[in-house]
Amino acid sequence: MDSHHHGINGTAGSLHTMIPIQDFRKTHHLPPDFGVATFAPKDYTGLGSIDRAGDVLHDVRTEIVAAVPERKPPQGWMTFSLELQLRFHRLLRKVNPQIGLRPSEIEYAVAGFGDVIQTYTLALMKAQSSGRPLPDFLPVYQHWIDDSLLVARTEDHYSHNGVTWRVRLVKTVYGVCGLRVETTNGATFVRDDALACPAQGFMTRLLMEIAAKLRTAFENSAIHG
Repeated sequence: MDSHHHGINGTAGSLHTMIPIQDFRKTHHLPPDFGVATFAPKDYTGLGSIDRAGDVLHDVRTEIVAAVPERKPPQGWMTFSLELQLRFHRLLRKVNPQIGLRPSEIEYAVAGFGDVIQTYTLALMKAQSSGRPLPDFLPVYQHWIDDSLLVARTEDHYSHNGVTWRVRLVKTVYGVCGLRVETTNGATFVRDDALACPAQGFMTRLLMEIAAKLRTAFENSAIHG
């Protein structure tokens, strides 16, 4: 966490509890262009191209998903999850000439990939060892995203009906996701995906496919010992 942001500390709860931008505009009779784009420049010169790389990313996804075993690997699950992260790193670097990511963006994507896989793997291990049902992936993934919610320290101002609102950007690991708008009625958290990172779709689909295979492998391991 850097000096430009601070934790949301549960004030907004999660992305699901934020008010949709369309509803906020309607309530306050705001123009259709009011939103995150008003306060943040859209610049995805690097990471934004990851979702337009088509064939090469399809190959990356195919190879990574195929690497997940059908049951517990000899080296154990946590070691495997680290090896999968390294494989993803190698594949991204290999295809990067067709994508055009900056080195820091590759490292960021790989770190997030590894964190999610290890978090879900650990959740599966804990459930299996305690005899509880294996957890679904999406709630674990959503919790991981919600944990990354940050409110920018930098404050902008917006004049509306003679009143000045104080506005801050709200971000997750995937980038800007909304606004914290402080009006005379207090602070409201508003969801606006206008600047959503295009890479989120690719990463979410990839992680969901891996998670499905991981869960199946844990089920197979329990059946076959």
